[in-house]
Amino acid sequence: MNLKTQRLIAWITLATFLPFSVAFAAPAGQFVQSSGYVAVSNAAGETKSVGNGSPVESGQTVTVGDGARAVIKFQDGQIIGLQSKSIFKVNNYQYDQAAPEKGQSYFALLQGGLRAITGLIGNNNKPGWKLATPTATIGIRGTDFLIALKGGTYITVK
Repeated sequence: MNLKTQRLIAWITLATFLPFSVAFAAPAGQFVQSSGYVAVSNAAGETKSVGNGSPVESGQTVTVGDGARAVIKFQDGQIIGLQSKSIFKVNNYQYDQAAPEKGQSYFALLQGGLRAITGLIGNNNKPGWKLATPTATIGIRGTDFLIALKGGTYITVK
């Protein structure tokens, strides 16, 4: 059997056993705006610089350098704006367009500050949206809020 035939059989086997959404899953979100040093790292500690259009995946940590800023738009339409000197982790993000009420969006702000505008997960599954900080865990009550970690946790909900 030649190499082309082997590859074709492998692709057909893969397509048969993996659902389409898993085989070609979209990233959790993408950077729609970034300036300065912005990087993502995975659980293995591999870090890479990112820019506009770069993906962000569940399990990754985003680091925003001094004087830098980043805005991430997630699949469900929510937007996270990260301030300079922030560290933000996407702990678990699951979203299915057909069932947004089953989505989960669990984030952690480890350092710095952010502004969040919730999307379909926050609107359809309030218990499924959480943001952890070193001193508190935040759930959805409003749809737009600011949070800063500076000697404590400061929150403004709009």
